[in-house]
Parts: sequence; structure tokens; C-alpha cells
Amino acid sequence: MEKDQIIEGYRNVATDLVIWLTTDHPDVARHILGHLEEAHQTELERPESGIRQGRLVLSEHLMRVLKAGV
Repeated sequence: MEKDQIIEGYRNVATDLVIWLTTDHPDVARHILGHLEEAHQTELERPESGIRQGRLVLSEHLMRVLKAGV
């Protein structure tokens, strides 16, 4: 499985989870968004790597979906 396929799979699962949270548990979604924003900032300060890039792509996607839902 290629790296792009793995990232896309994580995005799909994460999107489903975020939709469920923002629909059924908006307070929890807002709380998670705050932690996710902090984690994203921390990740930006780390040295460049493939894992770092994957985390940034996923966290950016999650933040967009969360912000749209809450």
C-alpha cells in the first residue's frame, strides 16, 4: 500500500469520527479541536520528516472538518 493510500484511509476514518462527534457531541468536538490545534503547532516546530508531514496533513484535515462542524 502506498503512503498516499494510507493517508487517505486515515483521513476517511478520521472524517467519519469527526462527523459523528460534531453531530452527537459538539462540546467534545470543540474540546478536541483545542487540543488538536495545540498538537498541530507543536508538530510544526519539529524537524522535517515523513512522519511529521503525515501528521500535519492529517491534523490540518481534522481541524478543517471540526471547524466546519462546530
